[in-house]
Amino acid sequence: MKNYKSFYTKKYWYENTYNSLGSEWLIGSLNKLSELGKLNLDNYTLVNLSANRGYYEWDAYNSHKSYNPTYYLGDIIAEDLKDKKGEGDESFHYLEGNTDATKFDTSNLKEKADVIVDCKGALWHQLLEYDKNGITNLLSVYINLLNDDGILLIDCYTESLIEMIHNLHTWKEKKYNTRKNITVSCFGENSTYFFLYLSRADLNCRFMAV
Repeated sequence: MKNYKSFYTKKYWYENTYNSLGSEWLIGSLNKLSELGKLNLDNYTLVNLSANRGYYEWDAYNSHKSYNPTYYLGDIIAEDLKDKKGEGDESFHYLEGNTDATKFDTSNLKEKADVIVDCKGALWHQLLEYDKNGITNLLSVYINLLNDDGILLIDCYTESLIEMIHNLHTWKEKKYNTRKNITVSCFGENSTYFFLYLSRADLNCRFMAV
């Protein structure tokens, strides 16, 4: 698993993926949860403790602004949130300092979350390193943050081997660590769901995708 890490932790990975894939996956997922009766969009609260730049969440927030949602974003490297597109908006909040999701003090938030988003975030990295204590601690944080009917929204998709190899070569050949504006067709590495599924027996957990 660790072989992926050198490709996807460089300067412009997030921006190029965002520019290529957009935010419809998040907006559409929230809308779908609403259609299924799993999420009431009126005044919902969304949290992402490993949001990186936070562009996807800002787009989703603006798409749902008429519902008066509240968003809280943090990242283990606070500098990654430097753009802070939503700074100054009274319902779009950036957590202070570096946020280690595995050790997050849930009392720092005034309200429980209706949705926690972890897309290529803390859970993905814990599974990549396969830090069992880190995984357990992180999931405990998430359980404590969520309300009784809350949802943990993770990335779940399948990509063909050809697509993944193409994306890896795209990043490598275009000097992914020094340039922006590289177009990719998929995330290019295995999803959080994939790693979680592989680890399910050892972690003694059961789950399903909807």
